[in-house]
Amino acid sequence: MHDNNDSPSGRPERDDASQPERFERAERPERAERPARPDRSDRGDRLDRPARSPRPGQGRPASGQSLVESIMELDRDIIRLLAKRARLFQKVRGSRRSGVSSAPARDTVAEKQLREAWESAAARVSRDPRFVRQLFALLQEVEMQERSPEGEVRPSFNLAPPRRPVSINIYGPLAIRPTRLWVALAAAAGAEANIEGAMLGDHLIDAVKALNQAGAHLSWEGDALVRSKGGDPLEFTDKVIYAGDDSLNFHLLAALSLGAVGKVKFTGGPALKMADTTALRQFLPLLGARLAPVVPKSSGLPVRLECSGVLPDEVRIPAELPADALTALLLAAPFWNAPITLHCAGHPNASACIAEVLPLLHSCKAGVTTLGETGDDALSVRVTPVPATRLRVPKAPTMGIDPLVAAVMLAMPAFTGGEARLSGTWDAAQP
Repeated sequence: MHDNNDSPSGRPERDDASQPERFERAERPERAERPARPDRSDRGDRLDRPARSPRPGQGRPASGQSLVESIMELDRDIIRLLAKRARLFQKVRGSRRSGVSSAPARDTVAEKQLREAWESAAARVSRDPRFVRQLFALLQEVEMQERSPEGEVRPSFNLAPPRRPVSINIYGPLAIRPTRLWVALAAAAGAEANIEGAMLGDHLIDAVKALNQAGAHLSWEGDALVRSKGGDPLEFTDKVIYAGDDSLNFHLLAALSLGAVGKVKFTGGPALKMADTTALRQFLPLLGARLAPVVPKSSGLPVRLECSGVLPDEVRIPAELPADALTALLLAAPFWNAPITLHCAGHPNASACIAEVLPLLHSCKAGVTTLGETGDDALSVRVTPVPATRLRVPKAPTMGIDPLVAAVMLAMPAFTGGEARLSGTWDAAQP
């Protein structure tokens, strides 16, 4: 036991041996005198440093030409990306077509996923959802043609008519719109008919295919004959129908489906995808139906049509409704399940639509009458349904030749000499 009270402070004293060794800090040498800094008031005396590249969005190129070159480089990158996207999307379509589903290739789950991802990404840079949807629809239709290898010469086609006198003596091609109306009538009535002299363009072929999806028995032979083999009435319930890329086709299909209870989905090409169906969507509830776009916040196809089959005794056609829709309603009304009066006086194209459709319905002995001879009553049409078996669709419908195509053919001798003669009838109701 040690006595800790020897130190005045009451603490034990430590000898030097027990103290830790201290390291004395070495004295710093005097700093060398720094050279005087250059006078920075003169900017020209600065040391040369490598120039920093401006950040994105800062600074401007030295001339406008560099901006143009940058945009041109971006355009080339966009074209390369478009080509790559088109090739990949063609593989998606090809895998769809090789499957067992009969739905159109453009209406796929993969396309829905692409659209949703596109709209989500584009919403960050655009506040115009309609433009975003239209741009996506255009991207879906891009098809790139591969360039030929270097040095390979592709055969060319000279589509110009030969510079020699023409000698034309044929039956004139039938009018385009009446041909489709007759095809729709024959399909809806399940009647046999042969339409010779028709122009088999894309719109007519799309109409034939769409009606066949609804149960019709239509076909085309050669390059000027459409044949209806008859059969059962059309059935639209729970179908997915591709209407092509024409407004009249879509409205004919939609109007023919209003008479029965059920739902149907319509898809279409680029023009119908970007079409505005707002007026039709607002009008159809008056006929006990509802039209809803499949793509959210979209006004074009694809759309889903739900029909109750409960029709009013009369309805007024609004002025905003497309003329093709009014034509389709007049043509399809005889196949609905209840009498109806269509008051068309408020529509600007009522006279033309009635003049286009009523002669066809009268030829089929359909129960269609106008309520008056003059004034607004003449633009009100009363339609009484007739069983399809009682409709008398002509087996060889007659119609006038197409005025536009006929005018082109008749004008050819003025440029090349010779003679052009077209047989057929000229419909006075056509423009």
